[in-house]
Amino acid sequence: GYHAFRIPALVRLPEPDGNLLLFAEGRRLSSSDHGWNDIVAKRSSDNGQTWGPMEKVYGESTDNKSVCIGNPAPIGRKDGTVVLVACRDNSDVLVIHSNPLATSWGNATYITPQVKAPAWTWVATGPPQGLELPSGRLLVAADHIGKGGVWGSHAMFSDDGGASWQISSSSGAAGRPGKNWSGPLTNGNECQAAVAP
Repeated sequence: GYHAFRIPALVRLPEPDGNLLLFAEGRRLSSSDHGWNDIVAKRSSDNGQTWGPMEKVYGESTDNKSVCIGNPAPIGRKDGTVVLVACRDNSDVLVIHSNPLATSWGNATYITPQVKAPAWTWVATGPPQGLELPSGRLLVAADHIGKGGVWGSHAMFSDDGGASWQISSSSGAAGRPGKNWSGPLTNGNECQAAVAP
């Protein structure tokens, strides 16, 4: 029932389960970034050789209204749960917690006031997946558009298992438009985080 799938994110559940969970935006009506977009997922128990049926993890669209739920940034935790952070119309941010082994999902909780600065007109989580750091901190790389249309990259993080969230400062050096540059000033855009040695 979906026209296209975009913005994939992959997490591996801890052993002894070890299942892979693949998340994506299910774009129902077109391949457009904005429209009837749901978060969907598939599971593999054989290291990606085969995949089970697709499930809709979360969506808000109806026949009368398209809502873009996108940029899934799932965090596979050491306890076997998944914390899924995503965007709604690039204006709001939500989080959904799974049960152990991610066989069911809780309700969406909107965390926008915690992770979107008042001056930002646009916010995006990921892509792709987030991280659980060795300290237990949950971290999602993200980006935003601020005053004057300036893009910036930042991080969202939680030190209490995803119950409450904070944001980092923007990263990167401010871009300076060149002679032929017609785009916005930028401190970054879509970004990705990784654990270094």
